Amino acid sequence: MEFMLDTANLEAIRRYAENLPLAGVTSNPSIIKKEGKIDFFNHMKEIRAILAPTASLHVQVVATDYAGMMRDAEAILKQIDEHVFIKVPVTELGLRVIKRIARPKH
Repeated sequence: MEFMLDTANLEAIRRYAENLPLAGVTSNPSIIKKEGKIDFFNHMKEIRAILAPTASLHVQVVATDYAGMMRDAEAILKQIDEHVFIKVPVTELGLRVIKRIARPKH
């Protein structure tokens, strides 16, 4: 069994990280919105710092068009780190993005 937290609340993540072997944290735009006005990338970096090195961080794009989702994915990887799992809505456009970002880099 793996424990994944579906939150961006730093206090909750710290509390659960102390008591559970967290596999990671996942978020989406509505979860981020609940945290109020935050510096998004620094907040995600702080979550990454709380987690064990082997834990995963899942961050969703917010754009709804292909170019925007690609820009969001690139920014997430560049601003947080290259080990973040990019979440993309499973729509027709989202599937195109998933296909593009899942390609191995040569």
